[in-house]
Amino acid sequence: MQKFKQIFYYFGKNKRALGAYSFFSFIVGTLELFGVALTYPFVLKLLSKQNSLALGLAIVSLFLAKNIFMICYTYMQAKFTKDVETEVNLSFMKYFLSAPYQETSKISFAKKCNILGFLVPNVINNFIMRLLNLNVNFFIFGLISIFLVIKFPIASVITIVCAFALISVQNSFFKPRLEEISKKISKSSVIFNQRSNEALLNIKSVKISNNEKFFFDNYKTAMMNFYKNGTETLFLNSIPPYVTEPFIIILLFVLLAIISVQNYSEPDKLVASFALIVSAIFRLAPTIARIQVNLNGINSAMPIVEELLSICKELNINNVQDLKEKEFSKFTSLIELKNINFAYEKDKPVLKNINLKINKGEFVGIAGLSGVGKTTLIDIISGLYKPGSGEIFIDGSPFKAPLK
Repeated sequence: MQKFKQIFYYFGKNKRALGAYSFFSFIVGTLELFGVALTYPFVLKLLSKQNSLALGLAIVSLFLAKNIFMICYTYMQAKFTKDVETEVNLSFMKYFLSAPYQETSKISFAKKCNILGFLVPNVINNFIMRLLNLNVNFFIFGLISIFLVIKFPIASVITIVCAFALISVQNSFFKPRLEEISKKISKSSVIFNQRSNEALLNIKSVKISNNEKFFFDNYKTAMMNFYKNGTETLFLNSIPPYVTEPFIIILLFVLLAIISVQNYSEPDKLVASFALIVSAIFRLAPTIARIQVNLNGINSAMPIVEELLSICKELNINNVQDLKEKEFSKFTSLIELKNINFAYEKDKPVLKNINLKINKGEFVGIAGLSGVGKTTLIDIISGLYKPGSGEIFIDGSPFKAPLK
């Protein structure tokens, strides 16, 4: 939950909706509870040959209402998560566009694509959405379990203890493996994006230099590593239902045996109790499996969540300036650079004491070996980089805005 709060510290426009989702989850759990609880009196009425039509209709109506409500809840959940994803994505895009070029140029194009196309969607879908799903399934499990404890104390305590033991054992097995795979996925995603960009953005140079096979092989290797890690995650997330199913069947027989011992002298109550237990197990079995699947998703997302939160903190993403149109400096006669110095790293100057005059309409060539600072000088003249020291004048006035 701490990570959940940190995400909404940076992206909090939709956090008011969380209270509503908790309330809706409680409603879903309550409808499930009544649907299970009414099984007992319904079976008793059937066995005593009383009119049970009204009660049967009530049970059917409850399940229909629950399913209709779940459809609406699922839509609201999908809208909520996509709203959050949109807010997060736009916040990063706003940063990339509004922050000084000197800052954003330190982030590679592949890493920017990874943030927008991998980190953000995975945090939303495998962390926030799964937390919401976990919330509703915990309500269902908790309310039905409380009812069973009241109705069948010994049998229900055994059920709950065994269910938590099953979840704990699976979680201790899956969690470290999923977290390790998730770290690999995040790293391989950056490399995959990088190899893709190298091939597609430079396709003209690739063809001219006759290096198609080299770039294809690099791309293929990166893609195979990325997909291999993704396959392992999908495989581990598919296991819980197959572990839960046999456990539930064994537990069902144990519960029925306990209830048989407790109610053997009252056949009607025994049959009704059997029906109630079967109905409860029928609802709890998929709920337990969904809890484990969602826990797996959350565990696999944790390294990605931490990576995204680290980036948010590093970029100070919640204080990004709003985008607005800038005023251009009018250029009529002369650009002048006086004593310009610039360094990417301290004590490693790229440009030193550069003095230059460029008249309007004049063609100026900047020549030199690779790495001497030609592009850096152009970026400074363009206003993309700020010099470490020195001044730029436009028509005799200090340069403060892009040229027109």
